[in-house]
Amino acid sequence: MLGGIKESGNRTILVVDDNESILRVLDIGLREYGYTILMAKNAVEAINITHNKKIKFAIIDICLPDRSGIDLSDEIRKNNPGVIVVFITGYPGIESSIEALRHHAYDYLIKPFKIMQVVAIIERAGKELQLKHENQSNLEIIQKLKEENKRLKGILENLMPAESGINVKSDKYNSRQVNKDIALRSYQRYLHQNVSEREEDAGSRKN
Repeated sequence: MLGGIKESGNRTILVVDDNESILRVLDIGLREYGYTILMAKNAVEAINITHNKKIKFAIIDICLPDRSGIDLSDEIRKNNPGVIVVFITGYPGIESSIEALRHHAYDYLIKPFKIMQVVAIIERAGKELQLKHENQSNLEIIQKLKEENKRLKGILENLMPAESGINVKSDKYNSRQVNKDIALRSYQRYLHQNVSEREEDAGSRKN
């Protein structure tokens, strides 16, 4: 199984080609690497699939019998905005390559190709996708920590007795001190929880 793929939803690949032998080769080859393969012979079948299934990868022939593969990729993105598209073609040319890249293709393969070429592309894309998700998760955690730090800092400032010459009753001061200790423990638990989650996540990625 590929190292760049963790979640089962991230192993779903839609393959669209009117050549049955291409479909069969990709189906057999990619299933050996733990992917779920959805196959379509034309754009209509592909669109119907994406209306009911969420996909992360799409391998699409540029020349389909009922529609351009490039146009199809735009349609697929309506239901799967984060899909990674790899175009394949038996008619290489500068114009088609530029057009494919202009439509945000992740990569471009020319027939005939070897299954390991496809695997390498999907593996690289999967690792980049996972890294993107991890970075987003880290940003969200950092933002939450900043917000919690700001909130608890405000609580602590309110609980601290004034440093002026104002007399504060002993029981009131003790109450504030207790609340301060509670706030500090709450903050420490929050940090410990997030550190533990990060460590568990790092451990799972190593495995």
